[in-house]
Amino acid sequence: MFLIVGCGFFITLHPVKEQLCKHILTDKSLSSLAYNLVGNKKKDLLQELGLIICEMDDQQRNKIEGYFNFWCVRTMINMTSPRGNFTKLYSPKLLNQEAVNFDRLDEYDYTIDELIEKVESALDEIESEQRRGWYKKELFKLYLQHGSFRKVEKDVGINYLSVFNTVKGLKNEIKEKL
Repeated sequence: MFLIVGCGFFITLHPVKEQLCKHILTDKSLSSLAYNLVGNKKKDLLQELGLIICEMDDQQRNKIEGYFNFWCVRTMINMTSPRGNFTKLYSPKLLNQEAVNFDRLDEYDYTIDELIEKVESALDEIESEQRRGWYKKELFKLYLQHGSFRKVEKDVGINYLSVFNTVKGLKNEIKEKL
């Protein structure tokens, strides 16, 4: 058996190493385990395992021959552990958040969240207290969503002046409650 290494270099394998590599590539239980460990990268894992076999000397290989499948299972599990070589080689590199420098640092203003909560509670209060409170609340939400009275008029078919007066009046009520 010949292995292609790098840019067209061929390596002839020792017959026993060739047999073990074939076993790794054809054994269904090892293939299934590799898929469970790394998903679509299972062929890469099996090839890395074969590479380990190819780099072994005769003494090391003879030592594991009696329990070869168990050795393969333990080696694959170790390779895919968080500190394993396979994980280091094939996992995407995580961004170190402390090393990232932004051009401009803006701090989030939590007072905005508090103000939004106050406005929402004022809207809920108006909705429950007034007979047409739900109508005012929904028109106000549409106004915030669309950004203009004309767009609200076009979207729901309510006269521009009615939308304007309702939203303006509701703004005043909210300001009073805050």
